[in-house]
Amino acid sequence: MIKKSLLLIAIVAIALSLFGCHTAEGAKEDITFIGDKTLEFVEKE
Repeated sequence: MIKKSLLLIAIVAIALSLFGCHTAEGAKEDITFIGDKTLEFVEKE
């Protein structure tokens, strides 16, 4: 259940970061940041 919620949050965050980002480079940085934070959160569990 927690993993499904985490996945949903990550997808929403990625979608919002893509809409808020105007360049491909910025999108890459946003996705990398979100991925890193998601991994940190999962590893704590």
